[in-house]
Amino acid sequence: MAFCTECGYKLPNGALFCPECGAKLAVAQDCGSVEETENLTQDSGTLNNEAEARKETHELPSGLKNPYYMPEELEYPTSPGMKPKSKGVKVAAIVISAAVILLLIAVVLISQTFQDKNPYVGYWESSAIDNGSGELTNTYLGEKVDGLFGIQINSDGSAFIASAYNTEIENATWVEIEGGIEASDENDVYDLTLMNGRLLLNNEGFYVVFEKSGKDIYHPTVSHGSLSGHDQGSLSEKPDSTLNQNISGSGYIDSDNYYISFVGANDFTDVGGDAAMRVFYEFTNDSSNSVSAGSVLGFTVSQDGDELSETYAFDDSDAYNNQSYRIRPGITIQCCYEFKYDPKGGAVSITAGSWNDKDEEGEVAASYIPGKLPGKPAQHLTKPVSDPKWTESIPNHGTLENCYKVSVQKAENTTDILGNPAVRIYYEYTNGTEYSNSLAETLSVYSYQDGISLETTNVAVFTDTDIGFSKRIAPGETVTASCVFALRNDSSPVEAEIEALSSYDAIGRVFEITK
Repeated sequence: MAFCTECGYKLPNGALFCPECGAKLAVAQDCGSVEETENLTQDSGTLNNEAEARKETHELPSGLKNPYYMPEELEYPTSPGMKPKSKGVKVAAIVISAAVILLLIAVVLISQTFQDKNPYVGYWESSAIDNGSGELTNTYLGEKVDGLFGIQINSDGSAFIASAYNTEIENATWVEIEGGIEASDENDVYDLTLMNGRLLLNNEGFYVVFEKSGKDIYHPTVSHGSLSGHDQGSLSEKPDSTLNQNISGSGYIDSDNYYISFVGANDFTDVGGDAAMRVFYEFTNDSSNSVSAGSVLGFTVSQDGDELSETYAFDDSDAYNNQSYRIRPGITIQCCYEFKYDPKGGAVSITAGSWNDKDEEGEVAASYIPGKLPGKPAQHLTKPVSDPKWTESIPNHGTLENCYKVSVQKAENTTDILGNPAVRIYYEYTNGTEYSNSLAETLSVYSYQDGISLETTNVAVFTDTDIGFSKRIAPGETVTASCVFALRNDSSPVEAEIEALSSYDAIGRVFEITK
């Protein structure tokens, strides 16, 4: 028990002031001496300094829990006038947040579903031309349009545009407009109308028709058939997916004179019994002269880094022989190229280019995987030409190479040695040089049906004029010569021509076939 040192009053425990006289006491009673109190104060300051240090370093005294951690079962501290937080509020906040997240997910899914069902989203390839009448054709002014252009419409508003004329794929954007879409790249704006599942691109009076292929711009759909030069139906008909054509396997070479499309491939056994591949291609002559695919094209084929060698078979298809036929401007013919390969090896790459191997003339390439060859395409049917115009502009007699006087005289039906229909063409030839020669060795003689040259053939009995074709005559002499050609059909007119060897100058005449 303690007493006040001023008045002697009995002090209650822990008093700091005397309740009787009001004197200030040195220390709280029952708490030790002054010295002890000072030590306690010092110790408290040390503890406070240590606490501040721990606060700065985020360390805790041994045995203490993190003050920021509150076990879930503990109540929050309260103060007068303040109610503890309700657990229900916390749960409600969690429920509301989850609902918001689910709503956002639903919006995204609905948006994605809507975009996936957008009729424009997908990859589209050009398949035909509509001249404005609603009838579709595969060519326009002699230009083949299968796979010539491609456009990929993406759900995010972006687009990609490809063309057989350009190896680069252009970036573009698109927006939906009334009845179709508007696509824009850095150079042009394209308005495309949706009609019966097709997109139509208006191009100054005619329409380029696009079909949706179901693939993408980097993996175009490959057509296993060719419909070049034939009617494709009308816009009222259901779209035909076989109209699609591989963009990377089509294009122009030799300054846009010749258009090439790779359309199929199969394997066979060559003349030596080795494994071989036959790649089919369509050759369109867009030049101003008659040429053959074999005379203007060169091919390079490789597999696993090795160049493959050309080969052939005894039972070659018609497509193989077609490469030697001359075709008129605007005509398309199906040909093939044959080579040895390893059926268990890697992909086979084939490139068609100009025969002179100039890179600037353009190249067209395709690739085929052994064991997954697309097969032989449908045969390209030649469209009959009942009124050929190619020979109308040239005379039926004149002088070629400044020294050979020639004329196309007449034609008559005959048969070849096997009894097949043929035609015999008669010519008159005058040797204007100082040396003996024959028509066969100085000039080229051709006949055409439907814009494609005819093969010469043998007859059971040769006539004097047949012999006169290769008979050498003296300078200044004239001879009547003839040559027999196998007919392709018994209805299309025959165009007979004599052409100079050093130029495309020619003499010709058209003959109707009589039955």
